Amino acid sequence: MLRDAKGDWVGTFQGHKARAVGRRPHAAACRRPPAARAAAARAPRTPPPPAAELRAPSSAACGALIAPGSRRSLPALATAARSLTPPSPPLLRATTTHVARRAHDEQGAVWSCVLNDTALLAATASADFSARVWDACGGEERVAFQHPHIVRCAAFAHHSNRLLTGCHDKRLRIFDLERPDAAPETLEAGTSGVRCAAWLQGDAVLLTCGMDERGLRVWDARSGRQVGALETAAPVTAFDVSFDRAFVTTAEANTVRVWDAAALRQLRQLDMPYPVESASFAPATGRLVAGGDDMWVHLHDFATGEELAVNKGHHGPVHTVKFSPTGDTYASGSEDGTIRLWSLAEVDAAAAVNGGAH
Repeated sequence: MLRDAKGDWVGTFQGHKARAVGRRPHAAACRRPPAARAAAARAPRTPPPPAAELRAPSSAACGALIAPGSRRSLPALATAARSLTPPSPPLLRATTTHVARRAHDEQGAVWSCVLNDTALLAATASADFSARVWDACGGEERVAFQHPHIVRCAAFAHHSNRLLTGCHDKRLRIFDLERPDAAPETLEAGTSGVRCAAWLQGDAVLLTCGMDERGLRVWDARSGRQVGALETAAPVTAFDVSFDRAFVTTAEANTVRVWDAAALRQLRQLDMPYPVESASFAPATGRLVAGGDDMWVHLHDFATGEELAVNKGHHGPVHTVKFSPTGDTYASGSEDGTIRLWSLAEVDAAAAVNGGAH
């Protein structure tokens, strides 16, 4: 589904067909967990409401990406959601993009949606056992790559016309978009299904995390061999690569780690008093944002770890957060089916009015 900067619907990408996936969340899944209720007493002052809210009825926002667009005046927001959507006319414009599966007889999910560096192409990874590439301006499907199992993630290369996918069959695949009929390069990615995957170091290195594995694996993109690992204490639920591709931020249990993407060494570890499912770091502003099961979006100072703001408004766990390229806006996607955009300037202004960080 495509929405403009005001959140108005303008079109839908159609093509994925649902297949094996979990059921839509019951209402009980959106109730505040005991840990969140216990944390209510310690919550800092409430910042202003989000700068924008995008709602997809009967859906759960699973992934969000704010990406620069060479032909757009505003960043584009691509989200993945478990969503029922009606048929729609062709895509009209791609200022704000919400890609969801079309309604079919079976339940399914689009687990991941990404834009390439120019924001002219979008790629989706789905429970219908496919990854698809779309024209992000016109909405037409360019190509569909079939897989033997659920496709959990997709990532465009930055310096070539290739697409990386991670699948529940424990394999990575690299497709050449200039030769879509050619067989993909295939890498055995570990002992569990692939949860996240990304290109690093000028597309020379691949970084992955598994569904039930602690740490991240580092791969040589040319040889397909594992050349290193980044250790974590618990399985990583998500990782985020900064827009300058200099930093990697990982989320695991109650811990956020920030890594140097070139040296592949840990720079900072923040142990949070709340469960973390996703985190994003903005080097331009020195801020870090995190979200998880407590339904709040937490803003931190990267250098000190101090909690600067708690953004409230979601009514379900926050599955994903992401800073804009300039670091002055961040997005959050929740189980409640909404994407919220938060203005850093408004959050800072509220902090000043309330006498500092709290």
